[in-house]
Amino acid sequence: MPSSAILTNCTSSKSFDPAPRQMARTMECSDIRGLSREWSTRRLDADRIPVRDLYQGRSFKIAQRAADWAGSSLYAVSAGYGVLQADDRIPPYSLTISGESEDNILIKAGGAKAAAWWRELEPLKSIVADLADFAVVMIALPTEYLLMIEEEICGLKRSMSGELLIFACPGVASRLHPNMAESVLPYGKSLECADSPVKGTGSDAAQRRLLHFTTHLVPQLAPCFSHADAKQAVETFAKTLLPSTRKPGRTVSDQEVVELISSLASRGVTSRTAALRHLRSVEGVACSQERFQSLFRSVQ
Repeated sequence: MPSSAILTNCTSSKSFDPAPRQMARTMECSDIRGLSREWSTRRLDADRIPVRDLYQGRSFKIAQRAADWAGSSLYAVSAGYGVLQADDRIPPYSLTISGESEDNILIKAGGAKAAAWWRELEPLKSIVADLADFAVVMIALPTEYLLMIEEEICGLKRSMSGELLIFACPGVASRLHPNMAESVLPYGKSLECADSPVKGTGSDAAQRRLLHFTTHLVPQLAPCFSHADAKQAVETFAKTLLPSTRKPGRTVSDQEVVELISSLASRGVTSRTAALRHLRSVEGVACSQERFQSLFRSVQ
């Protein structure tokens, strides 16, 4: 695979508990700017741990596996620290933009938008522009994070000469800017079915799609594949997991059913079950089991 980068998200599960000053819950409610200024002073006064060792959530671990498999550089979007490389060192912290957690900074800001909070972290996230140097950038983020950094991803795509692949939860594409939406690979709900080769939960849906793509589909693609190649590979895979559907059978009269039963009997098909199966699957006839049973008896 050519030079590639994976951009995933931080997780609330961490290897160490944060100090009180590294928790959004200990901040007074304010507007976005006030909270950002307060948070920026708190970021400087704690011991630091490599990102790859700090995040312990399932979604991050799946993204790590995908990065190791594909030989990709790994980055994480943090609502508290911007975009981080896996070897960057940050303190344990608890600040989020999703859910009902008491560390949700948007609730502290009176229901502000995630994108507004993200803009206040501008000095921390300029690294996103550097991803344009990679031949392939694979983004696996939950909906809240995709929407939070939507403007930056659109800018990244405009500046890239390579391929941008977005792995997202089912139905997310309709909520994104068209330029971003066209980069979402069409997995749909294919990995949510009982036969899914990469099972999990809704919270790691994007990362499971990333892992499936890197481990199952990339080996089948040419070394320098295009977005169109990736899309075709995903569509082909998704079709293999679609539930089978039976077309509605054609309606026929009782006399026609009787004639078909007689014809089958003359060819040695005397089992009622086999005859009904033949009528439905081969002849395409719609006939209830009760109706067929009565007509089958009339022929005997």
